[in-house]
Amino acid sequence: SKEPVFVDGVWGPYDSAMVPGLWLTEGGQSATGALVDHLLETHPAATALCELAESRGSTKYAALADRLDEQRRARGLPFVAMLT
Repeated sequence: SKEPVFVDGVWGPYDSAMVPGLWLTEGGQSATGALVDHLLETHPAATALCELAESRGSTKYAALADRLDEQRRARGLPFVAMLT
């Protein structure tokens, strides 16, 4: 979609994940969600991410998305996916 759509129980929205300039939401595999949760709980920067989220009054998922977007902008990239 042209605008992000938030739906309980549905993954996303993800900016430019499939089509540049559009938002994607998806039901996804539950294993993918478990993997993301595992990474966000066990990564060496997990504590810093939780602290960042708390300081911003957001979730760790939103804080991570914001941080990735900050890195994208700092590098002058059009899409977060290009950070990889």
